Amino acid sequence: MTKFGTIWRETFRRYWRTMVIFAIINVVIWFVVLALVKFNAFGLHDLALKSIKANFVNDASSHKINHSGAFGGFVQLTWHNYLGGLATVAISLIPIPFWWVTAVMNPASIGYLLGLSPIPVTTFFAGIFPHSIVEMPMQWLEFSIAWETFRLIWQNIRTKQGWWHGVDWRRIITILIVVVLPMAIVAGAIESFITPALLNMAK
Repeated sequence: MTKFGTIWRETFRRYWRTMVIFAIINVVIWFVVLALVKFNAFGLHDLALKSIKANFVNDASSHKINHSGAFGGFVQLTWHNYLGGLATVAISLIPIPFWWVTAVMNPASIGYLLGLSPIPVTTFFAGIFPHSIVEMPMQWLEFSIAWETFRLIWQNIRTKQGWWHGVDWRRIITILIVVVLPMAIVAGAIESFITPALLNMAK
């Protein structure tokens, strides 16, 4: 346990500054997208309503937030979140910033959801905030690792070294297993078993 605790402390000591930057970016994107949807800029609100009606049956059975609370849903959601983090870090190994798409789309989807809600504050605190206490820092950590790796690769390209020269694979894999995976499990448990109850109470 002491070794795991040390890994956690060293991880957040190393990345906390970048995580704060991504947190600020998240909040800005939330409010920008929320405002765009609320004011129906570019027809976003109408487009979303049409999309919801067209995919109502599929959404009712497979939407990430709409879980029955079954253990199977928890496992699927946890794996979805964890796999997303693995993909973000893996994509950062390519010297093209594709991983920024995830960094922007994740908060944009939340802003979109809040913009569609008649009471965004209730939706946020009942349906998003509980599991996001863990899930969002997990994502910010993944983006921080991706950013560090991406910068190192471009430094290697400029100095004409191998793309992945100096990448600390052992540290990255350790963080993904010892830090990110437990966070994905906790966030998945909250979203699967607690969030649905809170949403029902908020109705």
